[in-house]
Amino acid sequence: KNWSNSQVSKRILAWILNLDIILNNADGVFKEIFFNSIIIQVNHLKNNLNDENDPAKKIEIISAIILFGLVFKEYNSYFEKGIKELKYVVESFFDNNGCPVNRNIYDLVQCSKFLVLIKECCKDAQEYIPDYLDDIVDKLIDLLFSLKTPINKNPLFNGASEFKIDNYLQYLTGLEYKVKNKINNVCQIYIASGKKNLLFFDVGAPPTKRYSKNYQSG
Repeated sequence: KNWSNSQVSKRILAWILNLDIILNNADGVFKEIFFNSIIIQVNHLKNNLNDENDPAKKIEIISAIILFGLVFKEYNSYFEKGIKELKYVVESFFDNNGCPVNRNIYDLVQCSKFLVLIKECCKDAQEYIPDYLDDIVDKLIDLLFSLKTPINKNPLFNGASEFKIDNYLQYLTGLEYKVKNKINNVCQIYIASGKKNLLFFDVGAPPTKRYSKNYQSG
């Protein structure tokens, strides 16, 4: 279980994003063991990437590979590979409006977090940001802010569980992300807004079998 792709990618992301804290006052022996451990785990992700069939989890795995390549410049080829693999997943998993083709709102939110993370880390590392990444992040920002409700509860359609995104939206606002287009149809869920209330209507067809694993579950 400790070597599952999702578990390893979460661990690598946590370690890389907290390097300053982890390595503070660390001696040379610890640093060598730590760096070797990261390399072994990232190679595990890289070698097993094609075995992951869930596009949302694949984006998480790719984000760990990309951040590794950004931080450790001698492994820039990992960044290049990750960016290339990410392009394929983005183009196959999201429709022209930026919605995941499985119509799962939870996946929309989770994927946006990793894609925003990749974009922001590319900016911090002064690395190029591919046009497709800029484009999908812009679309996801519009969709996320369009889902905001007065009571801060997401619509429970298509396998989505209840979660809150107010803190996440505040975080995005702090990064100066702004809504460019207000969307009234998110993942084929139509949003009708009144003065005090919002109504959500499912107006879409079920996803294809390939992406129907979580459709209407729970």
